[in-house]
Amino acid sequence: MVTSGTQNSEIKSYGHVNKAVLYSDDGDKGRGYIVDNDNSSTRFGLKG
Repeated sequence: MVTSGTQNSEIKSYGHVNKAVLYSDDGDKGRGYIVDNDNSSTRFGLKG
């Protein structure tokens, strides 16, 4: 819990999730990867 000296205070969270699953298979074995987009990466923040 976050408190302050005034009643009009607030904290808001914001963010953008841009994840994907990449799977490759070379015929022998397959692998999965969780990747992030370099053009618009995942981000989170707080505004108070």
